[in-house]
This record gives sequence, C-alpha cells and structure tokens, in this order.
Amino acid sequence: MQLRRKIIAFVLLLLISAPTLMSIFMEAAQRIHQHQMREKIEQSMLSEIVVPAAQLHWVKPGKEIRFEGQLFDVHQYTTTDNGDYLIAGLFDWEEDQLEKDMASLEKNKQGTAAQGKLLQWMSLPALITEACQLPGLIPAVLQHNIQPGLDLSHRSGDIIPHPPRV
Repeated sequence: MQLRRKIIAFVLLLLISAPTLMSIFMEAAQRIHQHQMREKIEQSMLSEIVVPAAQLHWVKPGKEIRFEGQLFDVHQYTTTDNGDYLIAGLFDWEEDQLEKDMASLEKNKQGTAAQGKLLQWMSLPALITEACQLPGLIPAVLQHNIQPGLDLSHRSGDIIPHPPRV
C-alpha cells in the first residue's frame, strides 16, 4: 500500500513538473543553438543586408534583429550616409523554429485542462479519503462535481474517525 502511494505521488509529480521541465529544456536548447550560431558566424561567410532605420527591430540589441519576419544574428553593423543600417550576419532559421516550438508549448501549457483537474485533485486530498468511505460520493468525484468546502455531513454511511495523532 505504501509503495503504491509512493508510485502514484511520483507519477503525479512528473505530470505536474513536465511543462516546467520542458520549458527548461527548450531554453537550454536555445542557448546551445545561439552559441553554435556565434561559432558559425566566425567560421562562415556572412550575409549582408541593408535595413532602413525605420524598419530596424532589435530582438537583442547589438546581437540579433528581426528582418522580414526572420531572425538574423548580427556579427557587425554600420550606418550608411542616408541613415540605413548595413548589417553583416546570418539568418537564423533554427532559432525561428525553436521560438515557434516554445510558443506552441506555452500555448499548450496554459490551455491544458487535464493539469487543472490534476491540481484540483491535489488540492482536495481529504475528498479522496472520504470518497473511499462514503457510498454515492465516488460518482460525484469522477464527474468532477466536487467543490472545495463541500459539506459532507448529509451523506449517509458510517464514517470512522481517525485516531488522534500523538
């Protein structure tokens, strides 16, 4: 019985921590990728683009811009006589994909109803114990009709009180 409870607790902990662990993993993957892109910049031929000052959008000042909807890793930049920017660097399609994946993960993280139900269950541990002892309460729990602060005094059944803790 103790082993079963520990296994259930471990599985619930994994379910709750999965989105956080996934976010950490995605952040680490993004940082590793950024480091690899810096190395590519130093070792490969750079692309040069001209960006009007009004259209320049820095994602990370001095390091990365968004140009025509795509990320562009900046190696160096200069301003021209007419105020435009001449920027040398690399288009970063892999980080674009990572950003899309992270946005999708965040959207799924916020909209997951199963996690909300799991948190509801974890906030009501006493109801699980009572559900095992009271007839008619189990269907209500399974249908998620249980509310915090529910008055169970009108339920029939013999409830054996727990002995006091010493």
